[in-house]
Amino acid sequence: MNPLLLIAIRFAAILLIAFFAIQPFNWFCQISQKCQPFFLSYYFPKEIGKQIKLSVNALDYSEKVEFTVLKPEGESYTNLKTLAIYHVKNISKKTINFRPALIVEPKYVEKYLIRYQCLCLHKYRLKAGEEIEMKMEFMIDKKIESDERFNENELINIGYKI
Repeated sequence: MNPLLLIAIRFAAILLIAFFAIQPFNWFCQISQKCQPFFLSYYFPKEIGKQIKLSVNALDYSEKVEFTVLKPEGESYTNLKTLAIYHVKNISKKTINFRPALIVEPKYVEKYLIRYQCLCLHKYRLKAGEEIEMKMEFMIDKKIESDERFNENELINIGYKI
């Protein structure tokens, strides 16, 4: 085979690997907020781990919106994708802007939280009386099982505040 062709093939392979490693598409999605980030790890099967108690919260500190979660408590497993659906309704007579802030308790769990879809990456705008459903998809990494703090308290609270 032609040596120049081999060099071109290797160079193209290196560029392709670099593209997926750097993930410029995800950066664009997070900055522009016009698309959903793409994670390769999302599509690979994982071994399901230990059962955990999970509480999903919606803290509403605003008088202008109703902010609720559809399934507040339940059980999940480490390395299992979990979906939380939030419902927001603007009860004021004006258009409002908000950006939900993520809350994770206990704090050490945040480093094991893998977020595939996160509300905190977007700024939302609701007209008077408008309502929307927002989804957060996440997974608790199985590495948390080796953390001694996890074995003391297996209840994990994940939520957003407005």
